[in-house]
Amino acid sequence: MYFPRPAIQIPATVASGLTRRSPPPTSVRRLTQLALSGALALAVVAGGPARAEPPGPLIELSDDMSRGELFTRFVAPQVGMRSLARTFTFPGDAEKDGNKPRSDTFGIDISHHNESRCNCKIDWATFRDHKVSFVYLKATQGARYFDKTFERNWNAIGKLAPEKRLWRGAYHFLSSDVDPAEQARHFLRVMPKLGAGDMAPCLDLEWDMQKSGNDQRVDAWERVPKAEIARRALIWLREVKAATGKTPIIYTNRAWWAERIGEDRAADFKEFPIWIADYSASRRAVEMPAVMKNTEWALWQFSEDARVTINGGLSQVDANIFKGPVAEFKKKLGIVD
Repeated sequence: MYFPRPAIQIPATVASGLTRRSPPPTSVRRLTQLALSGALALAVVAGGPARAEPPGPLIELSDDMSRGELFTRFVAPQVGMRSLARTFTFPGDAEKDGNKPRSDTFGIDISHHNESRCNCKIDWATFRDHKVSFVYLKATQGARYFDKTFERNWNAIGKLAPEKRLWRGAYHFLSSDVDPAEQARHFLRVMPKLGAGDMAPCLDLEWDMQKSGNDQRVDAWERVPKAEIARRALIWLREVKAATGKTPIIYTNRAWWAERIGEDRAADFKEFPIWIADYSASRRAVEMPAVMKNTEWALWQFSEDARVTINGGLSQVDANIFKGPVAEFKKKLGIVD
């Protein structure tokens, strides 16, 4: 995904009350020190020399494309008959398929884009009542970028009463031009220590839109050989697994994977559950997404245009489904009650 270079921002949870001349509090200095510790991030472009990532504090994401924008840009949406509607609405569509009750587990994934759309801070206390059972939150991107809404929403979900509880997870967007080990360390610095009841971390592996020479956005992964993309992804996955004790999941889609990694390499990732994105009407009709050959899916993001009530009004969200018993859902996502 293309990286804007906005003015450097301090995380909102520690920035309140600061002036331009005020020395940053200890927590901010610590974040900056952590961001600069460890190996210097390298931008590796196939066929060219490594480019050093300039040092500096964490940077707030602002101009990154949402998952839905990326998918619909490259995979044409379809219309027609379907069982899981693209405009899936919580809680009604999560409770019944026509007149037939549903027993599936539904969830959403969010980033700062969602709060920008509703111009609000999300009140998570109502989501369980709307048949939302889990939520993945965008935490980081590259080696310096972070989602300004992540920390607040992560903490708010963790404080919910037992009857309102949501399973929560964090995801990282893998950038094509930064060392994957440094990206893993960045994610681990921003993400709080996971509890037994938290979902496994997630690696978002898809189009990385960056500006080209003619100022057009292109997928920067097209410059990287397939085997190298797979190698970098596995570095991130294994480092995060070793650090957290939970096996990460991979968010991707078949179209991008087939072109950039190759379906023959899916076996290299067999230990990591797949969260597949597929919004096609034909697949929603039969409730079975398109996945890579010899690959099973754990979660399916079937719509980027679902609706859920946020703070009293309907808001657009990505909708996801797990088909199977709750016990199996917990096993796949690394949840231990």
